[in-house]
Amino acid sequence: MRTFELSRDMTTMTGKFYPTGHILLMLPDAGAADAAGRPWWTPGWTTTTSC
Repeated sequence: MRTFELSRDMTTMTGKFYPTGHILLMLPDAGAADAAGRPWWTPGWTTTTSC
């Protein structure tokens, strides 16, 4: 799991957080994060499947 790093392209001109194209989830631990992300990497799932 990567550490979240806020970059300039994730904020508006006034500095407010605006994560275009990202999903921000706050989960209790790495195990929960792994379980939440697992369906995205299983066979049959594509980026268009989730939209």
